[in-house]
Amino acid sequence: MEMITDQTNPKDCIVIQGVVFFANHGVFAQERDLGQKFILSMKLYLDLSQAAQTDDLNYSVHYGEVTQKALYELTHHTFSLLETAASHVCDVILLTYPQVDALEVLIEKPGAPVSFSYEHLGVRLFRKRHRAYLSIGSNIGDKKAHLDDAVQQLKRCEKITNVCVSDYLVTKPVGYEQQDDFLNAIIQLDTILSAEKLLDILQELEAKHGRTRQIHWGPRTLDLDLILYDEQIIHTPRLIVPHPQMHVRGFVLEPLCQIAPYAYHPIFKQTASQLLQNLEKQNQKD
Repeated sequence: MEMITDQTNPKDCIVIQGVVFFANHGVFAQERDLGQKFILSMKLYLDLSQAAQTDDLNYSVHYGEVTQKALYELTHHTFSLLETAASHVCDVILLTYPQVDALEVLIEKPGAPVSFSYEHLGVRLFRKRHRAYLSIGSNIGDKKAHLDDAVQQLKRCEKITNVCVSDYLVTKPVGYEQQDDFLNAIIQLDTILSAEKLLDILQELEAKHGRTRQIHWGPRTLDLDLILYDEQIIHTPRLIVPHPQMHVRGFVLEPLCQIAPYAYHPIFKQTASQLLQNLEKQNQKD
């Protein structure tokens, strides 16, 4: 079965196709008890230019090793749904092999208990790493301790990697001015979490630090905002990305430019550096 690639963003890839294995997945108890045959196919997207130039496996991924890793997960766990099985494999491979930027996993079920004939039946998932930027701030209690702890908690999260933090910046409050100065920073991270799942983690961290929302733009022990997620535009009842105020907030743009001046705003179609220059020019006029 031919695997579909994202032609809008072509990448080098390693192809593993048609690996037969026996496992105990299925909605019905009989499927899980007796087990059946499945077929695994994968495409791993990564930059293979150095491997091609050097003829060195260290710049690639060993397809035998990654296949054994996937098969271990599929034969040592039982899932009712192929969707769950494929998602689990995606997570494990992305977490195990940091050089893999994205992957497709296809699990086919040749002996599915259905009343019709078919050529192929299975589930295909595509997963990738995401680059996210967070604005973090505190103006109650030990501000630095609040920020330091939040950074460490994010670094401990299994599905978050490559956490990078800007310098801490002392800033005046915005909106509600009858409060102490803030300590602000920007966090850059990579994650396999969706934007909504990442938001859940941020809100859990805020709650652990006693964050309350009694006054709009008021004092807070810990404030964590998701300001950019890849170059996606997200608008849900819970989440708006890019953050609707980031382009007018110096305490966001200044530390963002320190660690990622070329971070891209998909609505304004400008980099963080360009947004900061625009803001500084506007402030000079005012």
